Amino acid sequence: MSQQRSTKDTSQHNITSIFVFFLIGLFAVLAVTLTVIGVRAYNRVSAASVNNSNGQVALSYILNKVHAGNGLMSSEEEAESLVQLKNFDGTDVLCLGEKSDWGTYWTYIYYQDGALRECYTSAEEDFASVKDAGSVICELASIEMVQEKPGLLHITTTQPDGESRSLYIALRGEEGTK
Repeated sequence: MSQQRSTKDTSQHNITSIFVFFLIGLFAVLAVTLTVIGVRAYNRVSAASVNNSNGQVALSYILNKVHAGNGLMSSEEEAESLVQLKNFDGTDVLCLGEKSDWGTYWTYIYYQDGALRECYTSAEEDFASVKDAGSVICELASIEMVQEKPGLLHITTTQPDGESRSLYIALRGEEGTK
């Protein structure tokens, strides 16, 4: 009788052990699955956030650069002469001038190789010679800069996911704000 009991106990013990190992295995598979799902969700949200912020960064950057330059100008005529939209060999370039005791300097803001770029140089340097030296501000699919009328710029950025953002910037010196 004791042998029947030990066989029954052994088989019950084996079933319990198998069940415990099955539960541990199931837990491990579910933990790995949840981790993979979480990583994929994080990557999607992170990529969307980067795309969204690049368009906003580009517009905010340009707006702040133009406003910083506008604050230094004494008249609307000076604002229009030191904030210009030019086209150099098919590249639209926002040119922001700055006069100092040492001469005139230009900040060129333009789109090249999938990125918004900036280059700061003296007026003696032409854009073609400094174009490749520009610093990357942020990645974009495209940017369009248009002067709607004298004193009004229209900037449109497009992110790699196709979303577009737009901004109008009024150019004015102290006389234009009165």
